[in-house]
Amino acid sequence: MRATATALATIIALLAGAALPAQAEMGPCQRDASEGVVCGTGAGAARVIEGTLSPDERLAFAWRNPKGEPTEEPDQDDQLEFLLVRLADGAILATRPTGYWDIGRSRVSRLREEISWSPDSRLAVHAFQSRYETDRFEIFALGAGNAPAATFDLMKIVAPAITAQLRSARQDPTDRVPSVDAGKNLTISNAGLVNFTVMTWVPKAGPIDHYDVALQIARGTATVSARIVSIKKGKEPQ
Repeated sequence: MRATATALATIIALLAGAALPAQAEMGPCQRDASEGVVCGTGAGAARVIEGTLSPDERLAFAWRNPKGEPTEEPDQDDQLEFLLVRLADGAILATRPTGYWDIGRSRVSRLREEISWSPDSRLAVHAFQSRYETDRFEIFALGAGNAPAATFDLMKIVAPAITAQLRSARQDPTDRVPSVDAGKNLTISNAGLVNFTVMTWVPKAGPIDHYDVALQIARGTATVSARIVSIKKGKEPQ
């Protein structure tokens, strides 16, 4: 964690002098006393989530509590946010609701935010993982210049495709939930080809099946979409 924060602090220092036409929304992202990286100050500041830095080291994903500081454990009823931010000035390029938080010395249990970037830092796949399933699975496509990121819900095409596969194999899809093997185990190319494995199962009780899925991302001027290229029975990732 300390090594990650130190690297981010160095990157931020290099970016601080760059010309940034967009107006900063939170303020620069800087290392704090707990060895994390925080964008802005005070209530509404955001804390960068470890492991979400883009390959070009200019962007990252963060969480924030609009009512509190990212060094304080949020209350149960606080409406937390998941943000795509530009490190140099804290500009927000996309936002989503989340239940995830991490203040360095403690973090929420059984929830994870996972990100997979394309090598050119223009596409990012996001998976919000709860204890038994992937609750959110989507693509972020960076716009030109200072345009906000376009997003597309990948689960709305993946879940029906998995259900169809189960039915064609004469298996009951009732009570099954999907769990995407995301993060470092998911790959996305600059051309938008996404490869990953989905586990579909009835939590605790079984049965369990795995499917290897390939998606093709398509980008418009201000939109992004996806289609399934292939889906086939797979094995549990090692």
